[in-house]
Amino acid sequence: MKRLVVFISVFIILISFLAFSSGQNEVTYPSITIHFLNGTNSTITDSIWKQLVFPILFSKTISKYNWSNDPQAKYVFFTYDLAGLNPFGVQFVFALEKYTNVSFYSVTQALLYVRNLPSTHPGYTNGELLDMGVLPGFPNSPIKSQQVPFYLSLPFIVLIILIASVFIMYYVFNKI
Repeated sequence: MKRLVVFISVFIILISFLAFSSGQNEVTYPSITIHFLNGTNSTITDSIWKQLVFPILFSKTISKYNWSNDPQAKYVFFTYDLAGLNPFGVQFVFALEKYTNVSFYSVTQALLYVRNLPSTHPGYTNGELLDMGVLPGFPNSPIKSQQVPFYLSLPFIVLIILIASVFIMYYVFNKI
């Protein structure tokens, strides 16, 4: 009887732990109200973000980069705390307001339109950044092509100078 009670207790603790940890991994997106130009309103809820907007973004028609495998994908439209829209998300919502409702067609057209707009990175469009795997709504998001190679970085240069100075000192002070 004691074993059965212990087994059931361990089983309940294990189930509650699994339920708690699976809830932690679930991302909840904020609801955004859209005021369409025809006077109607609509709300993009968490389920619409997950079932309509992000799958269209992940399709190859919007970006060549595989955003579905990138853990940063949840921040394409939102701030890092997932509480509001970043500049790219705001551009997307403004582009979506031109249509009469939130549908596959309107979301696709809004994303294609926003793709060609200038981004927060000077000299780049949102589409160019999306194709490179860079978050277009964050001006501090590093552009992979602009990252300095290690051999040009300051620690590498200091290391080479240090090694060269040791060799030079060895040959200078070893002459007798």
